[in-house]
Amino acid sequence: MSPDGVIDRSTSIRALARNRPFLVLWSSYSVSLLGNGLTSAALALLAHQLVGGEASMIFGIALTIRIIGRVVASPFSPLLAEKFGSRILLASAALLSAGITLTFIGVNSVWQIYLVVLGLNLVDAVFVPLYKSVIPGLVGTRLYPKAQALGTVSYELSNVAAPALAALAIAWFGFRTNFVLDALTFLLVAIAIGSIRELKQPAIKTKEKERSGAMTGFRMMWKRIPLRLSLIYSWITALAGSYVIVATISYAMGPLNLSAVGYAWIMAAFGLGSTLGALLFGWMNEHTRHTLFRLSPLAMALGLGISGLGESVTMLALAWIISGLGYGMANVGVNQMLAEHATESERPHVFAAQFSFSHAAWGLFYPLAGWTSTTIGFMPGAILFTLVIAGGMLWIYQLRRNSR
Repeated sequence: MSPDGVIDRSTSIRALARNRPFLVLWSSYSVSLLGNGLTSAALALLAHQLVGGEASMIFGIALTIRIIGRVVASPFSPLLAEKFGSRILLASAALLSAGITLTFIGVNSVWQIYLVVLGLNLVDAVFVPLYKSVIPGLVGTRLYPKAQALGTVSYELSNVAAPALAALAIAWFGFRTNFVLDALTFLLVAIAIGSIRELKQPAIKTKEKERSGAMTGFRMMWKRIPLRLSLIYSWITALAGSYVIVATISYAMGPLNLSAVGYAWIMAAFGLGSTLGALLFGWMNEHTRHTLFRLSPLAMALGLGISGLGESVTMLALAWIISGLGYGMANVGVNQMLAEHATESERPHVFAAQFSFSHAAWGLFYPLAGWTSTTIGFMPGAILFTLVIAGGMLWIYQLRRNSR
């Protein structure tokens, strides 16, 4: 039996395959990721239809709205879960997302895009951290890394499958049909989650109720050294990930003179590394996982550092695979740390706090990566971000040393 009282039948993948509640939840998550990909492609075409060549600017503003909505709303996820219960809240959020997504069909101006994007991400900020927080209660803390690894695989595969499905749907029915298909995926998610009776609201003690609030998770994370460390790891993954996502496009299609297909392959290298990192982390024993987690910032720093050493497609692909390995291991490791160092009733709070903090970090580092790579160049920018990550590693070392 695990420390939180959940029985761990096995540490093999077969145990997850026999766990119906987890399989339903994971399948729902995978379906929703495909739906998100359909809407992303359709939204790009909708923006282009409305404003033509200014579509990129519209996307930039929409991304900012997305970050703001998630940072603001996510701390309220555990409060709503305490009031309504995890199963009802998750299913209701999926139904609400379906309804909001359908409103894209009637959008005919830019401000309406912003409004719908804000609505979707306010709901998503409630759904995602709660979804992550209930998994340890379904699978146990020992199987949790494997469950997280499967989630990462779903995310990366959806990045490949969703654009292909979106292209087929657009070719056959037109891009606005994608919004309907995405709404249907949310409807399926709501039905599936509604069937998981094991998603019960954990009992909350009177003292916990008294101190419950939007900032509860942040206070918990700052007081406990392991949870505070998870915040620094989230900060480092946002640093590395934002530079890869934002800075690669201009460098790949500029100095490296790659085509759009070549750029896609370079980004696929990062996705491959992330998937391998998550799988490697999930399938190792506990001692090895702790070691890999500690080394993950070094892998991200090493990858960024290699990318700044010279103009080479091969070097960039290798760098992004290495960075992706660290990125994937760190993401799964952070979630495992949250699960291990919080009780079942505390998890919605700490997962929501981590979700909000990490998105705030992404919101800061997205524009910083763009400004740095544009102002001083891709390679000097990569070295600068590497040095900042090294600073984060020193901070982690100091915290671990002081906690002994």
